[in-house]
Amino acid sequence: LFAAATSPADLNPFSTQCSGKGWTLFQLRLFGPPQLIRGERDQVRFRTKKHLAVLLYLHFEGRASAVPRDRLVDLIWPDVPPQKGRHSLSQALLAIRTRLGSSALTGREEDVQLLAELPSDLRIMNCITPSFRTPPRRN
Repeated sequence: LFAAATSPADLNPFSTQCSGKGWTLFQLRLFGPPQLIRGERDQVRFRTKKHLAVLLYLHFEGRASAVPRDRLVDLIWPDVPPQKGRHSLSQALLAIRTRLGSSALTGREEDVQLLAELPSDLRIMNCITPSFRTPPRRN
């Protein structure tokens, strides 16, 4: 989907350019079963689906501003005691950092934010077809 880097300034592993210029190491595939892909087609595996769920939630909700850790625990581990849920979240964040790099996330004590802007097939679809948008909800 993205061409090779043309200069050192283009070497951003989290490039989200629509133009096709630049270089990307990872992308999210959201059509079909969600997947994190390295390069053109190598699926990045997580130990559990919940680790990928954390990444997906942060991709949509945790880029513009930090997400409270307790919200992530309540959403993804609702049936476990809070302390165990926080530990599971820490393990998920470690798994994400291991795969994307330590600078992909902020990890403060109370909240977390995704710094990596991962390209996705949904974003690429929006670049190719600017009129393609989610229809507004009807009340």
